[in-house]
Amino acid sequence: MFGTSAISQPTLPAVGLYAALEKTRDRQFAQFVKQPGVAREVAYFKENIGNVKSLDDFTKNYRLMKFALTAFQLEEKSDAPGFMKKILGQSLDDDESFVNRMIDPRFKDMAKAFDFAGQGVARLSDPAVINKVVDGYLTNEFEKYMGNSNPAMREAMYFKRMAGGVKNAYQILANKVILSVVQTTLGLPKEMAYLKVEKQAQMIEKKLDVAKLSDPRFVDTFIRRFVAQSDLQSSQAALGPANMVSLIQPLSANPFLGNNVNLSV
Repeated sequence: MFGTSAISQPTLPAVGLYAALEKTRDRQFAQFVKQPGVAREVAYFKENIGNVKSLDDFTKNYRLMKFALTAFQLEEKSDAPGFMKKILGQSLDDDESFVNRMIDPRFKDMAKAFDFAGQGVARLSDPAVINKVVDGYLTNEFEKYMGNSNPAMREAMYFKRMAGGVKNAYQILANKVILSVVQTTLGLPKEMAYLKVEKQAQMIEKKLDVAKLSDPRFVDTFIRRFVAQSDLQSSQAALGPANMVSLIQPLSANPFLGNNVNLSV
């Protein structure tokens, strides 16, 4: 996950927050991008990215590198410049290259965007590339901001944005956030991580038709189920084991969820 758990007893219920977000996202996003700290990082990236003369320059500039990594939801790799230099420096045309052997598609997406192997630093002065990176950064940071109210919000927003690109269970397993959402929604145990990867993939495929993640309506239903389940787990954690029995019931029978949550997966 993103360093916080969906069951960390958040202040506000995710179900209500997510419903409100669907109606007010554009307004909230417009307000967010005007925040001084956000605007300062965007300005630094735009003013300095054109000064990069090599891939080595890029990976050694921590602030630029972190900004770019954040745009591709890879900020956890900010302290691994050597690893990212290997990812970004190898040819995408070589099926055996390091980047093409990565299961997680985010690495290939970033390598394609910058294309250091094919074009050197030429794309760092391309307005389309710069705008794409800035847009990605703002989107990811906005999701973090929304997660301050409830960590499940960030996970839900991220899942909605990324789910359409998931093609198989192994890609779910390679992405900690998507995996967390799937596990929470489908009731898959965290302990499945101790099993062989093939067995984990089978457990996911038994409960989820991965092909349906390309359907926006299915994804919306899946997210509503996720935020409802996250709220239920948060309530259980807050009450403690002695009071959990009364809450252990099917989601469809939970009176706090209302009648509009379609739970079919």
